[in-house]
Amino acid sequence: MEEYANETKPSDGEVYRKIRNYRFQKQSSLEMRWWTLLSPHRARNLKQLFRHREFTLAFDAFLELPAVLTGMRISTLHKIFAIRCDEEIIHYLRYTKQFWSDLLQQDQAAMAKVDQATVEALQLTAPWASRLEAKILRGKMLGGELFCHFSQQEREGIWIRLQSFKGLVPSLFEFFENVKCLEAWAECSKWLVCLGPRETLSSAMNKIYTGMDQSVDSALVQENETTFESVPANAARRIDLGYRQLCAFAMRYYREIPKKPSGRDLLAKPRAMLDTTRLREMADLANHLGFESSEITALKRFPKSADPPIVRGNEKPALVTDGPGEIRKDRCGMPYAQNYEEDRKYLFITHLHDNRYEQSEGITSYFRLRSTYLKFYGIPDDSNPQQNLITATGELLSPAFRLTQSACSPREDPTRGAEHMEVDGEQTEDTMMQDGEGEGEEQ
Repeated sequence: MEEYANETKPSDGEVYRKIRNYRFQKQSSLEMRWWTLLSPHRARNLKQLFRHREFTLAFDAFLELPAVLTGMRISTLHKIFAIRCDEEIIHYLRYTKQFWSDLLQQDQAAMAKVDQATVEALQLTAPWASRLEAKILRGKMLGGELFCHFSQQEREGIWIRLQSFKGLVPSLFEFFENVKCLEAWAECSKWLVCLGPRETLSSAMNKIYTGMDQSVDSALVQENETTFESVPANAARRIDLGYRQLCAFAMRYYREIPKKPSGRDLLAKPRAMLDTTRLREMADLANHLGFESSEITALKRFPKSADPPIVRGNEKPALVTDGPGEIRKDRCGMPYAQNYEEDRKYLFITHLHDNRYEQSEGITSYFRLRSTYLKFYGIPDDSNPQQNLITATGELLSPAFRLTQSACSPREDPTRGAEHMEVDGEQTEDTMMQDGEGEGEEQ
């Protein structure tokens, strides 16, 4: 820690990296010195992280990418745990790590050379879809401003791979901002089911799928508010598509459906601001897709909307636009209300999974919403085995630059049984640090 004695306080990512590296090296005294830089709130969050094996492994993967790890936010980790969408969160983290690993061809020495300024310049850019951004990035890269510790030949190779990437460049900064979206969507969906102590939203929804009134060889897919189509599907695919469609409903209407009250609050809180007609619509959709629960039955007691559903055409959302389009700072986190109102009419999986390639000067707000969805949920498991998460959704062009299969199935492990396991054979930090008193930070 001597290098920070007279300098700016190290980032959360740097503290995390030092604690983990010293833990692996079994240098407990040096590890403890870095723990002392954490407030009681941050220390509790980090210890809770280390009790969750899969989360810890996902963040540990960034140890070989120190510049990307600077986007770590230890102070908000407790919010990630509370969402109960472990599979989606781990999928996003693996996606992000795989992007940077593939960009640098799995070269650990190259990953260690990436500087923070390069990560900040690349994150949230669309190097294939936006010609304006591609031109700017190419000039900075080949001019040595980005990837400044690499040779000219190395930068040229990185640029060839980067310009084939058709999505938004991911980072941990983007991840923590987009978790705010996932939290809002998940709170909407939790009205449909009661989560057990170790359940995630995905695993709980799997349990309440009964296949009621469903065909044995097909699944219903909602194209718009009034129309469904039938697609070939086995039981696993029906559950997956059903879950995704309920998540898409939450994406469309989360602003109208508040967080579900818990415990005694369920009866005590006034419901003046609660749009019960939306809850009824969500319950009806869940039943129509084969899900049954006491919570869904309760929601179906609410009256249906007296307004007729809006009949929409089959037009497709624009992904790109003339001019700069959606500015970078607006490409993560909660969307602006005006953009949301325009985009939500396209938030159906028929559009979210649409495999279209488009190029222009800039990208649209819908482009970024679809990108956020795909980073959390990936694509259906029945996709072409020759493709992967990014190629199948138009985010990559080069077959040499693609995600591994392990990063493509966000719901492979629907349980939370590994929460209290040791990580890499080491004990968790509960024996290393005593809990402090008080939070002292954002909750």
